[in-house]
Amino acid sequence: MNPKNSLLFVVTACMLPAALHAQLTAPELNQGYALTYGTSTTQPQGWDWSGQTSLQNAAIDFVPIDSTAYAPLFPEASFAQVNAATNPPTYSMFDFSNGGMDFWGVLDGNVSIPFSEALTLVPFPFFASDTHADSLSTVFTVQGLEVHRTQGVASEAVAWDTLWLPGGVMMPEVLKVNWRVTTRDSTSASDGTLIQDGEAYWAQDFPLPVAQTYTFTEIIDGDSSIVYVGSEFLLDAVANVPDRPLPAVALTCYPNPAMERLNIATEPGTWVEVRDATGRQVRRHRQLLEVEELDVAAWPVGLYFVSNGSTTQRIMVLH
Repeated sequence: MNPKNSLLFVVTACMLPAALHAQLTAPELNQGYALTYGTSTTQPQGWDWSGQTSLQNAAIDFVPIDSTAYAPLFPEASFAQVNAATNPPTYSMFDFSNGGMDFWGVLDGNVSIPFSEALTLVPFPFFASDTHADSLSTVFTVQGLEVHRTQGVASEAVAWDTLWLPGGVMMPEVLKVNWRVTTRDSTSASDGTLIQDGEAYWAQDFPLPVAQTYTFTEIIDGDSSIVYVGSEFLLDAVANVPDRPLPAVALTCYPNPAMERLNIATEPGTWVEVRDATGRQVRRHRQLLEVEELDVAAWPVGLYFVSNGSTTQRIMVLH
């Protein structure tokens, strides 16, 4: 398929008999997408969004996780949603193989938050009038402060209908879902909750909603306030996005050659693997600190390869 077919691909993929869309099923994804959404501070009512005006266009890549530098951090995920609007980009990791759209964590700047179990955002199959709820808890560290995060999702599939988007784009089979995601972060110093709720419109075999509304409500120490109200809607989608060279995770090993100690410097949370010259795995660990020291005094003399999944260093061990 010509990747320049753009949004035509999405509309064509949705023009199937209505009987096939009695349920929303797992999308058949075998390539990436380059997506462009229009954003607005209004929330359209109903199924006709054709008159919406974008205040700002947002670019999102939805790519196989192996095309990023962070696959080793999220071994259960298969796709990454890359939001290039943040600096550095934010990565959200997903999988679609276990009966739902499973959220496996996020990489936000230098903070990696992998989950030990998935938060299922959308179940498959999902019928009109079905409800869904899921939750999980995780712990991570930001600037030395331990954060306890609890997340929950609650949703209800409302109805199938035709959605009209700006530019005369008609999507004839779309499932409207009422949804709410609650995120609570607690530390020794504070406790805060962010609630995001709205309506999401899902088209079959598309990795993200084709349109959605949202209201962000913040609760700090019991006081709540609405911090943002808006919506977003698909303007363009290019399929078959080639793998893109996304930023690699830096890796430094010293001293080289190493005698008794080897220092490995890389981003905390990164999985590090060491193999000898024959390819045999000598060690595998998740980096907890920016620099960690390995005792190599008992390792046989020779050549070793240290990798964090995106960068590989050759080091020599001598005694």
